[in-house]
Amino acid sequence: MKKILPPLLALLCLLLPVRAADFYDLPQNHWAGAEIRQALDAGVVNGYGDGSFQPTRKVTAAQFCAMLTRSFLAEEHAAAKEGKYQAMEACLPVLEGTSIEATWRDLGKRWDRYVDQPLSRYDMAQLMTNIMAQQGSSASEEAIQNILRMAELKAAGKIKKILVTGCMAQRYGEDVFTELPEVDGILGTGSYKDIVSAVEDVMSGAHPRYFGDLNAPVDEFGRVLTTPPWYAYLRIAEGCDNWCAFCIIPKLRGKYRSRPMDKVLAEAGELAARGVKELIVVAQDITRYGTDWDGKHHLADLLEELCKLDFHWIRLHYLYPDQMDERLIDVIAREEKILKYLDIPLQHCNDGILKKMNRRGDKAYIENLLDTLREKIPGVVLRTSLITGLPGEGEAEFEELCQFLWDQRMLRAGVFPYSPEEGTPAAKMDRVDTSEAERRAELVVDIQSRIMDQWNEDMQGEVVEVLCEGFDGQSMSYVGRSWAESPDIDGRIYFTADGEVEAGTFVRVRITGAMDGELTGELADE
Repeated sequence: MKKILPPLLALLCLLLPVRAADFYDLPQNHWAGAEIRQALDAGVVNGYGDGSFQPTRKVTAAQFCAMLTRSFLAEEHAAAKEGKYQAMEACLPVLEGTSIEATWRDLGKRWDRYVDQPLSRYDMAQLMTNIMAQQGSSASEEAIQNILRMAELKAAGKIKKILVTGCMAQRYGEDVFTELPEVDGILGTGSYKDIVSAVEDVMSGAHPRYFGDLNAPVDEFGRVLTTPPWYAYLRIAEGCDNWCAFCIIPKLRGKYRSRPMDKVLAEAGELAARGVKELIVVAQDITRYGTDWDGKHHLADLLEELCKLDFHWIRLHYLYPDQMDERLIDVIAREEKILKYLDIPLQHCNDGILKKMNRRGDKAYIENLLDTLREKIPGVVLRTSLITGLPGEGEAEFEELCQFLWDQRMLRAGVFPYSPEEGTPAAKMDRVDTSEAERRAELVVDIQSRIMDQWNEDMQGEVVEVLCEGFDGQSMSYVGRSWAESPDIDGRIYFTADGEVEAGTFVRVRITGAMDGELTGELADE
């Protein structure tokens, strides 16, 4: 009889082995899922209906770490069903953010009998980041995965140094060095002006730690355009003062600081002179622009000045509903260059959840705002973001959210299952388990897809202005965007033309069909 794996790995139950095919619903792009499929197909492990696995012979370190990841998630899921949230005892030091070194050494010794070679730090880090990712730390997991990939390139001599910047460096500070000794330097979100010095330091063999004042005025730099030449983002502020209960951004980015209007306009003028056709105005909350100067809203003033510059389109992202005043709405409605496309993150509609999450305004206010926007800006495309599984969301609150989305016909929506952020008030509140939040997100996406399908049907025969972004060899057609599609998040319009259409030019396209939720058409006669 085979030895039973430690409780860490397998639940104490007797279940019949399952076929490899039964596990093909694992995410195709998930590291653990891919390793498990290979091991099951090769017959080197048996899988059990509870989600755990047992090797039939020595397995690779990667396969074993994948089994541990999947077994841990199965155990957590079973515990969640009982209303409990617990982590494996051996993983607690890692999940709580302390050093993985002691855990790696201890567990590596205990697991040697199951693997064909001792587990490396990379194997352990891979295991732990997969576990943490599935528990809601996807941004951190992605950052750690990227660092580990860079560490491999560094070990192979393909790169010389690793400098970690941004939110992860700001959040974990010295722990980045402790957990990832391959890192040579760290740069917090308040120290972007020190990037050159940091690079010089690491290249000289030092291990710099730059953490500037998060609440200092926004640093001004020369602009490097990293997008295609026909569109560009213009950040008008840094930080956030909203303090939503589920969000960590104010702690990592500091208080809201508007950039001086003359600096913003100077940068915008430079972008226009370089041929940018579409200017995308962004910040964590653009509607709050200027309130940190004198308590008054100045976004409308800024937009009026931007409209005097040589842009064809101006697109607005992240307008908080409680900050949208009458003058701003009037400017958006009046100015032809401002696209009738507004990204307004609502997150939820239930009054109790909005209050608990420290969101200002209630459902009635939101509905009145949306009615006003549609009345004053005919044809406006509304985009929002919604979070399922927030603390306080039961079945009734979720059904209310679904009905709200269907009634309001929000054309675009980014839907996310709630992922608790360590250090936020919401992370300490009771909530449904992650799998339920994900299930609810899928249902909301389905509603959104039906809304989009109806809109696509209504667009048939319409002629729209499209910014051509090149030729797609797979579909053998040109691709572009209209006022209703923002780059990277809303899809594109595929269209045919008898002659050549240059990328970065505006053309008129007649909509004739839809393909996988995206519109298709043909170049309209002038």
